[in-house]
Amino acid sequence: MKLDRDIQHREIQQISSADAMAAFFAGLGYNTEARTVQTPGNLGITADGTLQPIHRIELIADQEGLLQVYLFELKSVTVPTPAQRPPQHHAPTSRRNPRAVQGRRAL
Repeated sequence: MKLDRDIQHREIQQISSADAMAAFFAGLGYNTEARTVQTPGNLGITADGTLQPIHRIELIADQEGLLQVYLFELKSVTVPTPAQRPPQHHAPTSRRNPRAVQGRRAL
């Protein structure tokens, strides 16, 4: 029985659904017959900041409880662009413009 298998980039790129993910792991020899939709609470996820982005969780593969593969579907995977981030304000330093710093000192 061969335990190693080469994976092609296109195999990963073609995964676009939970069924495709399960088929991928089944092709690797994992047991995908026990697929189960999970709740965050069942997995001990309770923090609001962690719960908010989760849309759905599913157990995709289970190797006799020794290795479990979960699929987490998120509501969004976008990251704010620099234009969407709040501005960061930096205090002036004496090395850049000593007069600007002196002009702000309380007398």
